[in-house]
This record gives sequence, C-alpha cells and structure tokens, in this order.
Amino acid sequence: MTKWVARENRSRNRYGDMVPYDQSLVLLGRPWSTAISHPEPQITVGEAGQSYINASYVRRPEYGSRGEALMALITSLPEYIATQDPRENTVADFLTMVLEQRCPLIIMLSE
Repeated sequence: MTKWVARENRSRNRYGDMVPYDQSLVLLGRPWSTAISHPEPQITVGEAGQSYINASYVRRPEYGSRGEALMALITSLPEYIATQDPRENTVADFLTMVLEQRCPLIIMLSE
C-alpha cells in the first residue's frame, strides 16, 4: 500500500524511489507514544493518504546466535525516525511530525 500512497503523494516526496514500508510508516496525527503502545500497522488507504509523510520509525535489529542481523520484531520499540529533507510544500508537515512525535532522534536524508 505504501508504494501506492507514495505515488499518489508524489509532490510530497523529495526522492520518489525511497518510500517507507507500511509497518514502519510514520503517520501525521499518530504520535510516537501510540506507535510504541500499538506497534502493529493499522493503516487504511484513506488515512495514509491524508496523513502521509515520507518518514519511517527505525527499530534496532535483532541478532542471531552467530551475530547475524535479523529483522526487528514489530513489537520492538522504535529508536528514531528517518525521513527525507522536506520540500517547500511539506515543511509544515515536517514540523508537525517533529512536534507530534516527540522522538528523541530524527535523521534526515538530504543532498
């Protein structure tokens, strides 16, 4: 679904080839505390379209017995948010995300 939402919101993505996964998508109006207490993705197409920002919760990977990195469990707590540099038309969304999420660390990707 995220690829569809990202296509529908092309003007809100700085880089069209980098879109978040459904299970890690940050939604405007869904604060960090909600993501921690209810980590399962609960996204509808309409909600994702209205609340879309190109940002992802990032969780620390689990490690196997041989030290290999495994995918993080959906129940593990996110540690930070990774996002794209906001465009002119998404600065307000970016600042809304910063205020709503109250995340301890946000990493922005930009040139």
